[in-house]
Amino acid sequence: MKANMFSKNLNMASFGYRKTKPETKRKNREEYKKLYSTEIKWLKENLNLLKDDKFMIDMYTILVTGSRKMTPKMITAVRKNVNSPQYDVGVHLTFTCEYDTLRWSAISTTDPQSGLVDAEGYLWRTREDSIRHVTEKAAEAEMRAQIDRAIEAGIDVTHIDTHMGSVVHPKFISSYLKLADEYGVPAFLPNITKERLSQLAEGETADDYVEVLEKIDKGQVPTLDAIIINTLIDMDDKKAYYRELIDDLKPGLTHLLFHPAKKGDELNAIADTFASRNADYLAFSDPEMKVYIEEAGISHIGYRDLRAHLGKQRL
Repeated sequence: MKANMFSKNLNMASFGYRKTKPETKRKNREEYKKLYSTEIKWLKENLNLLKDDKFMIDMYTILVTGSRKMTPKMITAVRKNVNSPQYDVGVHLTFTCEYDTLRWSAISTTDPQSGLVDAEGYLWRTREDSIRHVTEKAAEAEMRAQIDRAIEAGIDVTHIDTHMGSVVHPKFISSYLKLADEYGVPAFLPNITKERLSQLAEGETADDYVEVLEKIDKGQVPTLDAIIINTLIDMDDKKAYYRELIDDLKPGLTHLLFHPAKKGDELNAIADTFASRNADYLAFSDPEMKVYIEEAGISHIGYRDLRAHLGKQRL
């Protein structure tokens, strides 16, 4: 990983160290808060992932304590790690906003004629309402606007997927796949049977969805052999639950969907599923889960890998 590479190439000795006076440390801290607030926030949120990266831990310590001067070389190395391409960052395309205490609107337009917003000016609370009201033209414009917003923020978009399944409904899926092709990223796309769609309460749209799949060149568009999506269950400890799911995996490309979030007042106020989300966070931040997956003989890949494969297929 790049983080490890930088930990080898940049060490504290290369910068020369001298004990800093308390007043100088205070001034450094104030300066770093102003100049490097984004980097400090990212490092704080990712300490668990970085625990074996001595360089990044040292840099975080310096930034929050002001124990020494940050040089341009040091902050450049930190930023390269922060922007490391080791993580998948997709755009979770949405036409819905289901929470009572956290609402959001469309970003392409709030014109009621588009069908994108409800009477309160926010996205629809249910998938069914969004499918019923959003026009196909407005849907494509909104999906494009959401992708562009992420790119403009400097995010290296690795893939696109769907919130609550709205954008993969047969009404919108052609635009969804068109945008995936246009932006050169893989799209969350299950290669699913009519029987499985019926199990997911999608029997009414099964024929239309399968018809779309049959037109796809699967050599050019990665499709998922299986999806595990109904994991937001009421449990405080889900480690054993996920081990059972892992044990039952079949050969092929499987997308395991879960909702990791750290417990806190904000999460508790937004979602009544906060306990399950926190359990996901605990399960997959536990190093033993990674070991369990590897020992099960499963190759752990992400959408960045699929994007790279897609790029090779286009050559």
